[in-house]
Amino acid sequence: MTEQEQLIDATKSDAFQAIDAFFGRIIALARNRQQSLKDQFDVVDRRERDSLNVVKDKYIKDSKAYEEVTAKFKEFHDNYDDTEDFN
Repeated sequence: MTEQEQLIDATKSDAFQAIDAFFGRIIALARNRQQSLKDQFDVVDRRERDSLNVVKDKYIKDSKAYEEVTAKFKEFHDNYDDTEDFN
């Protein structure tokens, strides 16, 4: 192999190493950004789930209160007597 061919091979090797290093850095940056976005999503997701759980708990509480009032009204209605209650 001539000196010129060796120089070309060395230059190609250096270029390929530089390209590999560049894409390695790009991949690392993309993975870091991906992890950052995932972490941000997890924070928002957790906050939204907590908010929805608060709303769900409120609806459950309100539903129980509604059922209690309904049961009391039904009991009142079942025990209501026209002749006794107004005379």
